[in-house]
Amino acid sequence: MKMKRKLIFTTLLFLIILSVPLSLFSQDFEIEGTVLVKYLGNAANITIPAGVRAIGVNAFRGNTSLRSVTIPAGVTSIGNNAFYECRRMTSVSIPSGVTSIGNHAFYECSSLTSVTLPSSLNSIGDMAFAACGSLSSITIPSGITSIGNGAFMLCEKVTRISISSSVTSLGNYAFSRCTSLTSVTIPANVISIGNYAFNNCTSLRNVTISEGVRSIGSRAFSFCGSLTGITIPASVTSIGGGAFAYCDNLKSIEADIQNNAYSSVEGILFNKNITVLTQYPAGKQEANYTIPASVVSIGEAAFAGCDTFISITIPDSVTSIRDSGFAGCGGLANITIPSTVTNIGDSAFSLCRNLRTIVVSKMTIAGRDAFPANAQITYSD
Repeated sequence: MKMKRKLIFTTLLFLIILSVPLSLFSQDFEIEGTVLVKYLGNAANITIPAGVRAIGVNAFRGNTSLRSVTIPAGVTSIGNNAFYECRRMTSVSIPSGVTSIGNHAFYECSSLTSVTLPSSLNSIGDMAFAACGSLSSITIPSGITSIGNGAFMLCEKVTRISISSSVTSLGNYAFSRCTSLTSVTIPANVISIGNYAFNNCTSLRNVTISEGVRSIGSRAFSFCGSLTGITIPASVTSIGGGAFAYCDNLKSIEADIQNNAYSSVEGILFNKNITVLTQYPAGKQEANYTIPASVVSIGEAAFAGCDTFISITIPDSVTSIRDSGFAGCGGLANITIPSTVTNIGDSAFSLCRNLRTIVVSKMTIAGRDAFPANAQITYSD
Protein backbone atom coordinates (compact mmCIF):
# COMPACT_ATOMS: atom_id res chain seq x y z
CA MET A 1 0.00 0.00 0.00
CA LYS A 2 2.84 2.33 0.90
CA MET A 3 4.55 1.56 -2.39
CA LYS A 4 1.31 2.28 -4.26
CA ARG A 5 0.92 5.69 -2.58
CA LYS A 6 4.51 6.53 -3.46
CA LEU A 7 3.90 5.57 -7.08
CA ILE A 8 0.75 7.73 -7.23
CA PHE A 9 2.61 10.68 -5.68
CA THR A 10 5.49 10.32 -8.13
CA THR A 11 3.08 10.16 -11.07
CA LEU A 12 1.20 13.27 -9.93
CA LEU A 13 4.47 15.18 -9.44
CA PHE A 14 5.59 14.19 -12.92
CA LEU A 15 2.30 15.39 -14.41
CA ILE A 16 2.55 18.70 -12.55
CA ILE A 17 6.07 19.19 -13.85
CA LEU A 18 4.92 18.54 -17.40
CA SER A 19 2.21 21.19 -17.05
CA VAL A 20 4.63 23.93 -15.98
CA PRO A 21 6.09 26.03 -18.83
CA LEU A 22 9.79 25.50 -19.41
CA SER A 23 10.40 29.22 -18.87
CA LEU A 24 9.67 28.89 -15.17
CA PHE A 25 12.70 26.74 -14.61
CA SER A 26 15.81 28.59 -13.63
CA GLN A 27 17.90 26.62 -16.11
CA ASP A 28 16.14 28.52 -18.90
CA PHE A 29 17.72 31.73 -17.64
CA GLU A 30 21.45 32.23 -17.55
CA ILE A 31 21.89 34.77 -14.76
CA GLU A 32 25.14 36.20 -13.47
CA GLY A 33 24.63 38.14 -10.26
CA THR A 34 21.63 40.32 -11.11
CA VAL A 35 22.16 40.36 -14.89
CA LEU A 36 20.08 38.17 -17.18
CA VAL A 37 22.79 37.11 -19.60
CA LYS A 38 20.81 34.75 -21.84
CA TYR A 39 17.38 33.20 -22.13
CA LEU A 40 17.78 29.57 -23.22
CA GLY A 41 14.15 28.45 -23.41
CA ASN A 42 11.57 28.42 -26.17
CA ALA A 43 8.34 29.38 -24.43
CA ALA A 44 5.94 31.84 -26.08
CA ASN A 45 5.12 33.82 -22.93
CA ILE A 46 7.65 34.37 -20.20
CA THR A 47 8.15 36.28 -16.99
CA ILE A 48 11.71 37.25 -16.16
CA PRO A 49 12.60 36.07 -12.62
CA ALA A 50 12.45 38.51 -9.73
CA GLY A 51 15.84 39.76 -8.61
CA VAL A 52 17.07 40.51 -12.12
CA ARG A 53 18.24 44.13 -12.35
CA ALA A 54 19.54 44.25 -15.91
CA ILE A 55 18.72 42.50 -19.18
CA GLY A 56 22.06 41.92 -20.82
CA VAL A 57 23.39 42.36 -24.33
CA ASN A 58 21.80 39.91 -26.81
CA ALA A 59 19.83 38.21 -24.00
CA PHE A 60 16.86 37.28 -26.23
CA ARG A 61 18.38 38.07 -29.62
CA GLY A 62 16.77 36.25 -32.53
CA ASN A 63 14.29 34.29 -30.37
CA THR A 64 11.52 33.28 -32.78
CA SER A 65 9.30 31.57 -30.18
CA LEU A 66 8.79 34.57 -27.92
CA ARG A 67 5.35 36.22 -28.08
CA SER A 68 5.28 38.28 -24.89
CA VAL A 69 7.59 39.04 -22.00
CA THR A 70 6.94 40.53 -18.58
CA ILE A 71 9.83 42.43 -17.08
CA PRO A 72 9.67 42.54 -13.28
CA ALA A 73 9.98 45.59 -11.06
CA GLY A 74 13.59 46.17 -10.15
CA VAL A 75 15.00 46.01 -13.66
CA THR A 76 16.75 49.28 -14.45
CA SER A 77 18.31 48.70 -17.87
CA ILE A 78 17.70 46.83 -21.11
CA GLY A 79 20.96 46.19 -22.92
CA ASN A 80 22.05 46.54 -26.51
CA ASN A 81 20.38 44.06 -28.88
CA ALA A 82 18.45 42.56 -25.95
CA PHE A 83 15.38 41.65 -28.04
CA TYR A 84 16.97 42.11 -31.47
CA GLU A 85 14.85 40.47 -34.20
CA CYS A 86 12.34 38.83 -31.85
CA ARG A 87 10.00 39.01 -34.81
CA ARG A 88 6.99 37.26 -33.24
CA MET A 89 6.89 39.25 -30.02
CA THR A 90 3.65 41.25 -29.92
CA SER A 91 3.83 42.90 -26.52
CA VAL A 92 6.28 43.86 -23.83
CA SER A 93 5.68 45.42 -20.42
CA ILE A 94 8.49 47.75 -19.35
CA PRO A 95 8.14 48.60 -15.64
CA SER A 96 8.76 51.87 -13.90
CA GLY A 97 12.37 51.95 -12.79
CA VAL A 98 13.92 51.20 -16.17
CA THR A 99 16.15 54.17 -16.98
CA SER A 100 17.80 53.14 -20.24
CA ILE A 101 17.04 51.13 -23.36
CA GLY A 102 20.15 50.21 -25.30
CA ASN A 103 21.06 50.40 -28.96
CA HIS A 104 19.02 48.05 -31.19
CA ALA A 105 17.24 46.73 -28.08
CA PHE A 106 13.98 45.99 -29.92
CA TYR A 107 15.27 46.29 -33.49
CA GLU A 108 12.99 44.59 -36.04
CA CYS A 109 10.49 43.29 -33.52
CA SER A 110 8.15 43.45 -36.49
CA SER A 111 5.06 42.08 -34.69
CA LEU A 112 5.29 44.48 -31.74
CA THR A 113 2.01 46.42 -31.82
CA SER A 114 2.39 48.58 -28.74
CA VAL A 115 4.92 49.52 -26.11
CA THR A 116 4.53 51.66 -23.00
CA LEU A 117 7.63 53.56 -21.98
CA PRO A 118 7.85 54.45 -18.26
CA SER A 119 8.48 57.96 -16.98
CA SER A 120 11.65 56.69 -15.27
CA LEU A 121 13.27 56.27 -18.69
CA ASN A 122 15.81 58.94 -19.59
CA SER A 123 17.39 57.63 -22.80
CA ILE A 124 16.45 55.58 -25.84
CA GLY A 125 19.42 54.16 -27.70
CA ASP A 126 20.28 54.22 -31.38
CA MET A 127 17.91 52.12 -33.52
CA ALA A 128 16.20 50.93 -30.31
CA PHE A 129 12.79 50.41 -31.94
CA ALA A 130 13.79 50.69 -35.59
CA ALA A 131 11.87 48.55 -38.09
CA CYS A 132 9.09 47.78 -35.58
CA GLY A 133 6.69 47.81 -38.48
CA SER A 134 3.51 47.01 -36.52
CA LEU A 135 3.74 49.87 -34.00
CA SER A 136 0.88 52.34 -34.53
CA SER A 137 1.69 55.06 -32.00
CA ILE A 138 4.62 56.26 -29.93
CA THR A 139 4.43 58.22 -26.69
CA ILE A 140 7.70 59.62 -25.35
CA PRO A 141 7.10 60.19 -21.61
CA SER A 142 8.49 62.96 -19.46
CA GLY A 143 11.93 62.07 -18.20
CA ILE A 144 13.45 61.18 -21.54
CA THR A 145 16.01 63.76 -22.64
CA SER A 146 17.47 62.17 -25.76
CA ILE A 147 16.15 60.00 -28.56
CA GLY A 148 18.95 58.13 -30.29
CA ASN A 149 19.89 57.98 -33.95
CA GLY A 150 17.30 56.02 -35.91
CA ALA A 151 15.46 55.14 -32.69
CA PHE A 152 12.08 54.75 -34.42
CA MET A 153 13.01 54.76 -38.10
CA LEU A 154 11.04 52.45 -40.40
CA CYS A 155 8.12 52.26 -37.99
CA GLU A 156 5.89 52.41 -41.02
CA LYS A 157 2.48 52.11 -39.31
CA VAL A 158 3.00 54.83 -36.72
CA THR A 159 0.35 57.53 -37.22
CA ARG A 160 0.95 59.48 -34.03
CA ILE A 161 4.03 60.56 -32.09
CA SER A 162 3.82 62.41 -28.78
CA ILE A 163 7.14 63.95 -27.73
CA SER A 164 7.35 65.15 -24.13
CA SER A 165 8.71 68.54 -23.17
CA SER A 166 11.70 66.93 -21.42
CA VAL A 167 13.27 65.85 -24.71
CA THR A 168 16.17 68.10 -25.73
CA SER A 169 17.43 66.36 -28.87
CA LEU A 170 16.14 64.17 -31.67
CA GLY A 171 18.88 62.01 -33.15
CA ASN A 172 19.76 61.60 -36.80
CA TYR A 173 17.12 59.54 -38.63
CA ALA A 174 15.11 59.38 -35.36
CA PHE A 175 11.73 58.99 -37.11
CA SER A 176 12.88 58.58 -40.70
CA ARG A 177 10.53 56.61 -42.97
CA CYS A 178 7.62 56.62 -40.55
CA THR A 179 5.51 56.71 -43.68
CA SER A 180 2.08 56.77 -41.96
CA LEU A 181 2.88 59.66 -39.62
CA THR A 182 0.55 62.59 -40.39
CA SER A 183 1.46 65.29 -37.86
CA VAL A 184 4.11 66.12 -35.28
CA THR A 185 4.80 68.88 -32.78
CA ILE A 186 8.42 69.53 -31.81
CA PRO A 187 8.26 70.90 -28.24
CA ALA A 188 10.13 73.99 -27.04
CA ASN A 189 12.75 72.09 -25.02
CA VAL A 190 14.10 70.35 -28.12
CA ILE A 191 17.29 72.19 -28.98
CA SER A 192 18.21 70.19 -32.07
CA ILE A 193 16.44 68.15 -34.73
CA GLY A 194 18.95 65.71 -36.18
CA ASN A 195 19.93 65.11 -39.78
CA TYR A 196 17.24 63.16 -41.68
CA ALA A 197 15.13 63.07 -38.48
CA PHE A 198 11.82 62.96 -40.39
CA ASN A 199 13.18 62.16 -43.84
CA ASN A 200 10.73 60.28 -46.07
CA CYS A 201 7.75 60.66 -43.73
CA THR A 202 5.63 60.76 -46.85
CA SER A 203 2.24 61.24 -45.14
CA LEU A 204 3.43 64.06 -42.87
CA ARG A 205 1.12 67.03 -43.48
CA ASN A 206 1.45 69.16 -40.34
CA VAL A 207 4.68 70.08 -38.57
CA THR A 208 4.84 72.51 -35.67
CA ILE A 209 8.31 73.61 -34.65
CA SER A 210 8.03 75.35 -31.29
CA GLU A 211 9.86 78.50 -30.26
CA GLY A 212 13.00 77.24 -28.52
CA VAL A 213 14.28 74.90 -31.21
CA ARG A 214 17.70 76.13 -32.33
CA SER A 215 18.87 73.83 -35.11
CA ILE A 216 17.29 71.78 -37.88
CA GLY A 217 19.62 69.21 -39.41
CA SER A 218 20.43 68.46 -43.02
CA ARG A 219 17.58 66.75 -44.91
CA ALA A 220 15.57 66.74 -41.67
CA PHE A 221 12.23 66.88 -43.50
CA SER A 222 13.32 65.96 -47.03
CA PHE A 223 10.97 63.87 -49.16
CA CYS A 224 7.99 64.72 -46.93
CA GLY A 225 5.73 64.82 -49.94
CA SER A 226 2.51 65.71 -48.10
CA LEU A 227 3.92 68.76 -46.31
CA THR A 228 2.41 71.99 -47.67
CA GLY A 229 3.85 74.69 -45.38
CA ILE A 230 6.34 75.22 -42.59
CA THR A 231 7.08 78.06 -40.17
CA ILE A 232 10.58 78.60 -38.81
CA PRO A 233 10.44 80.13 -35.30
CA ALA A 234 12.60 83.03 -34.17
CA SER A 235 14.81 80.75 -32.05
CA VAL A 236 16.24 78.77 -35.00
CA THR A 237 19.83 79.77 -35.77
CA SER A 238 20.91 76.86 -38.00
CA ILE A 239 19.23 74.95 -40.82
CA GLY A 240 21.16 72.19 -42.56
CA GLY A 241 21.37 71.73 -46.31
CA GLY A 242 18.24 70.44 -48.00
CA ALA A 243 16.24 70.39 -44.78
CA PHE A 244 13.02 70.62 -46.83
CA ALA A 245 14.27 69.32 -50.19
CA TYR A 246 12.12 67.18 -52.45
CA CYS A 247 8.92 68.10 -50.61
CA ASP A 248 6.74 68.03 -53.72
CA ASN A 249 3.76 69.85 -52.20
CA LEU A 250 5.62 72.35 -50.03
CA LYS A 251 4.51 75.77 -51.22
CA SER A 252 5.87 78.05 -48.53
CA ILE A 253 8.61 78.27 -45.90
CA GLU A 254 8.00 81.23 -43.60
CA ALA A 255 10.61 82.51 -41.16
CA ASP A 256 9.39 84.40 -38.12
CA ILE A 257 10.04 88.10 -38.64
CA GLN A 258 11.94 88.16 -35.33
CA ASN A 259 14.38 85.48 -36.51
CA ASN A 260 17.90 86.95 -36.68
CA ALA A 261 19.35 84.24 -38.93
CA TYR A 262 16.69 83.64 -41.61
CA SER A 263 14.11 85.50 -43.63
CA SER A 264 11.48 84.64 -46.23
CA VAL A 265 10.62 86.28 -49.52
CA GLU A 266 7.42 85.02 -51.15
CA GLY A 267 7.71 81.77 -49.22
CA ILE A 268 11.36 81.18 -50.23
CA LEU A 269 13.86 80.77 -47.40
CA PHE A 270 17.02 82.91 -47.32
CA ASN A 271 19.53 83.87 -44.68
CA LYS A 272 18.67 87.11 -42.90
CA ASN A 273 20.36 89.52 -45.31
CA ILE A 274 19.29 87.53 -48.40
CA THR A 275 22.81 86.68 -49.55
CA VAL A 276 22.27 82.90 -49.31
CA LEU A 277 19.28 81.18 -50.90
CA THR A 278 18.68 78.40 -48.39
CA GLN A 279 15.60 76.54 -49.68
CA TYR A 280 13.18 77.03 -52.52
CA PRO A 281 9.97 75.07 -51.79
CA ALA A 282 9.48 72.50 -54.54
CA GLY A 283 5.70 72.77 -54.39
CA LYS A 284 5.56 76.36 -55.66
CA GLN A 285 5.19 74.88 -59.15
CA GLU A 286 6.78 77.79 -60.99
CA ALA A 287 8.24 77.47 -64.48
CA ASN A 288 10.63 80.42 -64.34
CA TYR A 289 12.56 82.05 -61.54
CA THR A 290 15.14 84.82 -61.30
CA ILE A 291 17.38 84.62 -58.26
CA PRO A 292 17.60 87.99 -56.42
CA ALA A 293 20.66 90.10 -57.22
CA SER A 294 21.68 90.19 -53.53
CA VAL A 295 22.37 86.43 -53.47
CA VAL A 296 26.03 85.39 -53.50
CA SER A 297 25.59 81.69 -52.68
CA ILE A 298 23.05 79.03 -53.59
CA GLY A 299 22.79 76.70 -50.61
CA GLU A 300 23.15 72.95 -50.46
CA ALA A 301 20.16 71.29 -52.16
CA ALA A 302 18.49 74.71 -52.29
CA PHE A 303 16.46 73.87 -55.42
CA ALA A 304 16.51 70.08 -55.05
CA GLY A 305 13.36 68.49 -56.41
CA CYS A 306 12.02 71.63 -58.11
CA ASP A 307 10.88 69.58 -61.06
CA THR A 308 8.68 72.20 -62.77
CA PHE A 309 11.36 74.77 -63.60
CA ILE A 310 11.98 75.40 -67.28
CA SER A 311 14.45 78.22 -66.72
CA ILE A 312 16.36 79.72 -63.82
CA THR A 313 18.30 82.97 -64.10
CA ILE A 314 21.44 83.16 -61.98
CA PRO A 315 22.67 86.74 -61.43
CA ASP A 316 26.30 87.89 -61.60
CA SER A 317 26.30 88.36 -57.83
CA VAL A 318 26.43 84.58 -57.27
CA THR A 319 29.92 83.15 -56.60
CA SER A 320 29.14 79.59 -55.45
CA ILE A 321 26.64 76.80 -55.92
CA ARG A 322 26.75 74.25 -53.11
CA ASP A 323 26.40 70.44 -53.35
CA SER A 324 23.15 69.27 -55.00
CA GLY A 325 22.09 72.89 -55.43
CA PHE A 326 19.84 72.17 -58.44
CA ALA A 327 19.61 68.38 -58.14
CA GLY A 328 16.38 66.93 -59.44
CA CYS A 329 15.33 70.00 -61.46
CA GLY A 330 14.04 67.69 -64.15
CA GLY A 331 12.43 70.37 -66.32
CA LEU A 332 15.57 72.44 -66.92
CA ALA A 333 16.79 72.17 -70.51
CA ASN A 334 19.66 74.66 -70.34
CA ILE A 335 21.44 76.82 -67.80
CA THR A 336 23.88 79.72 -68.04
CA ILE A 337 26.21 79.98 -65.10
CA PRO A 338 27.81 83.43 -64.84
CA SER A 339 31.59 83.73 -64.80
CA THR A 340 31.42 85.09 -61.26
CA VAL A 341 30.66 81.54 -60.04
CA THR A 342 34.01 80.07 -59.03
CA ASN A 343 32.85 76.91 -57.26
CA ILE A 344 30.15 74.39 -58.10
CA GLY A 345 29.60 71.58 -55.60
CA ASP A 346 29.25 67.84 -56.02
CA SER A 347 26.11 66.65 -57.83
CA ALA A 348 25.01 70.27 -58.27
CA PHE A 349 22.89 69.42 -61.33
CA SER A 350 22.44 65.69 -60.81
CA LEU A 351 19.12 64.13 -61.85
CA CYS A 352 18.45 67.07 -64.19
CA ARG A 353 17.27 64.60 -66.80
CA ASN A 354 16.45 67.15 -69.51
CA LEU A 355 19.49 69.37 -69.07
CA ARG A 356 21.29 69.36 -72.40
CA THR A 357 23.21 72.66 -72.59
CA ILE A 358 25.37 74.24 -69.87
CA VAL A 359 27.32 77.47 -70.27
CA VAL A 360 30.07 77.87 -67.67
CA SER A 361 33.40 79.63 -67.23
CA LYS A 362 36.64 77.70 -67.74
CA MET A 363 37.82 79.13 -64.44
CA THR A 364 34.98 77.57 -62.49
CA ILE A 365 35.90 74.60 -60.29
CA ALA A 366 33.22 71.92 -60.53
CA GLY A 367 32.81 69.10 -58.01
CA ARG A 368 32.26 65.40 -58.55
CA ASP A 369 29.32 64.57 -60.86
CA ALA A 370 28.37 68.24 -60.92
CA PHE A 371 26.73 67.94 -64.36
CA PRO A 372 24.69 65.24 -66.08
CA ALA A 373 26.82 62.97 -68.27
CA ASN A 374 24.78 63.68 -71.39
CA ALA A 375 24.90 67.50 -71.09
CA GLN A 376 26.87 69.58 -73.57
CA ILE A 377 29.17 72.01 -71.78
CA THR A 378 30.07 75.30 -73.44
CA TYR A 379 32.77 77.48 -71.90
CA SER A 380 32.06 81.21 -71.77
CA ASP A 381 35.71 82.27 -71.72
